[in-house]
Amino acid sequence: MIVAAVGAGLALATTAGLASATTGVGTGLPQPRVLVEPAIGDQFVGRYVVSEIDRRAKITSGQIMIDYTETPHPYLVGNLTLSGFDSGGRQSTFIANVYPFSFTNRLLRAGVLSQGSSQRLGAVTFQIPTDPTTQSGTLTFKGGTYPIAYKRVNDDTSPTAPLPLAKLTDATPPKLEKDGLGASDKAFYGRYDLQPSDQDAGANAGFYAPVVRLASALSTGQGTPDSGSLTLFGNTVRRGRPLVPAGIVTLHQPNSTDVAYLTDFRWGGDRRTANVRGGSTDGPLVGGFVGTLKGGEVSGTLTVGKQHTDVRFKRESSKQP
Repeated sequence: MIVAAVGAGLALATTAGLASATTGVGTGLPQPRVLVEPAIGDQFVGRYVVSEIDRRAKITSGQIMIDYTETPHPYLVGNLTLSGFDSGGRQSTFIANVYPFSFTNRLLRAGVLSQGSSQRLGAVTFQIPTDPTTQSGTLTFKGGTYPIAYKRVNDDTSPTAPLPLAKLTDATPPKLEKDGLGASDKAFYGRYDLQPSDQDAGANAGFYAPVVRLASALSTGQGTPDSGSLTLFGNTVRRGRPLVPAGIVTLHQPNSTDVAYLTDFRWGGDRRTANVRGGSTDGPLVGGFVGTLKGGEVSGTLTVGKQHTDVRFKRESSKQP
């Protein structure tokens, strides 16, 4: 489903999901055979936005709403909205019903169902919350199960408000044992230009593409870079010793320019990691980079302190500085 605007997607989620489910059999969501006890279900009722999710799920943002039906025998129903880029690079939004709910082994569980056909597409689980402002659990979809965390949204927040971008995490950080950029470091040297996002800050997008977000800053109030570059080159660490690969990342915003230095590259297959340093390649360690290098593109997450920026660079020149 391709949604032209975030507001349209969320409006559809509100009217076609929770509201329609309250009418019972006519929506294909009859009263389930097993009901969740109110003492348990009450702990999960509310609207939550996705705050963190495993990057393998290829999701950029989302929300889930859980509530009781207005039927003679109320039961829990939910509506799930997930966003990212589809395989064609288009922004898309996926909306599903969450039903039926059950509670076993201290986990709240439910299926993820297509709104059009009620076909089961996946599942969600939730842990008993220890903090009323957050939720955590798993999302099972497209053959994978991924850790996911949510943040509660105030009841007075408009359901059509833009959703914040979720922080992408690595449930299993890559363990790369080879130093450098690859079998031949020189093969990767050159200038790579930033491929800027065409989404507005905080906007929704689908979740099927291998590259999920293009240069979107995740920290609160942080803008989205509109241009930038990555230069990979051979750096002299010790005189008379072989050059060591390093990188310079430059990200431009209308009123600022951020520069970071990448060192200590490690690789395995397409995966790459690096340390991020401030001021120079000999500067203090201020963060890290986790991503991929394949087909002339570098993509991943640049972390500096508490700020996380997803970036994608495309190779434009093999010339070194």
